[in-house]
Amino acid sequence: MGVAAADGAALMGLWATLASVFTRRDPAARDEAERVLLEADFGVAATTAIMDRLAHVPDAELEPALERIVSKLVAAAGDPAG
Repeated sequence: MGVAAADGAALMGLWATLASVFTRRDPAARDEAERVLLEADFGVAATTAIMDRLAHVPDAELEPALERIVSKLVAAAGDPAG
């Protein structure tokens, strides 16, 4: 799906950026999260899949849901069996 496993520092930076998006509780948080994922080189297909999975998640649960989804994708990308 185009997701490369990031090193720990890069992943922590991504979480910090995404956390700042969601803690603002900005109505545009979903658009901002999409932009952050694209800028982090998740790719269009992976970003679209992530955002589709988040489509029905209530705003208050976006951050933990996003963390679960991205963690699964990154773990699968790091798994040679894939």
